[in-house]
Amino acid sequence: MNAEFWYRAFGLVICSDIEMPEFHPCEPGPADATIETSDDPRRMREDLAPNLPGSGDFLRALDGGALLSIERVGDFFVESTGRIAVAPRPDVEAGLLRLYIAGSALGTLFYQRRQLVLHAATLLRPGGMSAIVGPSGAGKSTLAAHLARAGYAILTDDTLPLSETAQGFVGWPGARLFKLWSDTLADLEQSAAALETISDRYGKYYVPNQTPIVHEPSRLREIIVLEIGDHIAIDPVDGIKALKAISDNLYRREFIAPLGLDAHYFQMLSRLCESTKAVRLTRPRDRRMIPDTILALAEHWAANESCN
Repeated sequence: MNAEFWYRAFGLVICSDIEMPEFHPCEPGPADATIETSDDPRRMREDLAPNLPGSGDFLRALDGGALLSIERVGDFFVESTGRIAVAPRPDVEAGLLRLYIAGSALGTLFYQRRQLVLHAATLLRPGGMSAIVGPSGAGKSTLAAHLARAGYAILTDDTLPLSETAQGFVGWPGARLFKLWSDTLADLEQSAAALETISDRYGKYYVPNQTPIVHEPSRLREIIVLEIGDHIAIDPVDGIKALKAISDNLYRREFIAPLGLDAHYFQMLSRLCESTKAVRLTRPRDRRMIPDTILALAEHWAANESCN
């Protein structure tokens, strides 16, 4: 590797030759994962070209790992041992490349290691950890940023790897940057002038997460399914509806089948639903209602704390 940067994220010590300000710096030590630039993934894609789709993103399981190709970003070879080789496209923006390293590439590693991965913003609250899931545009990151401003410790903004233990599922803290639209910055009284954009195409900004740094895993107590509606409501979700809601919000769930892990993850998903409460949080799209939404969540957690 060339220049080395050392980080702690998702329960891993990561050594990288790409600077990753999303992660918390740490002292050098035995690495659980390495991120290094290499031409190998590009050559693998070129060798496989006759058997690949003409365009679009794809994941292909190969001997020793998985080849991930993202159009206009780069190629990644992810080994279950923890080595992630990155071949960036020549003109890719730095913020966009990091987005896919911290998300899709590491997500592939977690799936290879038989961890469930939720597409979630995650916080610590009285009683344990809550994961906020929902479709793109539902406002997970916006709500998480406002919860951080209200004093809650935000552990992840995008990906939440989960490990199964005898006591239930535990989640690991991850990236230390929010990804927010400019209108959310205005609500938070945050100037965009000094912030890095993820990409000129995306229009989102990287915003530091200033809440206390947590390195230890926490028990996942609750999954909050975020939906847009006419009024604020928090309702339980049970049975097959909970299973579907959580399945719909697995991170890059389309990666599971190419890795040959469908049956394994369906069983894990069933156990997650059995051990973790799920609720549906409905809220108006009107951002002026976010303080009322946070108040409703605080009241919900206070009322249910004795059940955790």
